[in-house]
Amino acid sequence: MKTFSYASLIAAALAGPAAAEDKLLREIATCAGRLSATLEHQWLVMDPASDATQAQRDRMVELLAAVQTRDSASRALARRIEAKYAHAALLQRATFGQDTREAEWARQRAKRQMTACSALILTAPPTQTASNSRAESVSGTPGLHKNTSWTGRH
Repeated sequence: MKTFSYASLIAAALAGPAAAEDKLLREIATCAGRLSATLEHQWLVMDPASDATQAQRDRMVELLAAVQTRDSASRALARRIEAKYAHAALLQRATFGQDTREAEWARQRAKRQMTACSALILTAPPTQTASNSRAESVSGTPGLHKNTSWTGRH
């Protein structure tokens, strides 16, 4: 019984670093996908913060390349694609949703997710400029805008 207990402890200790690396890889891949979705959304709404977001996304992709291995590359790509599509749906809901409560929920959720991603990169998150004429920025979070119609009315 003691042997089994020791073997379990050793296995857990050895699995710890691998599990931590896998978690980091998932987080970075998820954030790379979210940043890609944010960038494309900014292009859609003509957000001038897209240049800063593109630089941040590029840094996240470099970070992803640094932590992934040949064996984990396909899992990282799948995670990145899933996160991109999920975040794009959230941004569309936040910007174009007709239900104001749901749109606000989506804006806040996307903002929290992007804040978590910004924490993975040592640089400050991109800031919003005042020259965005089509939509109003939400708390400086790139790609997040209050619900507006194409005529600019709220």
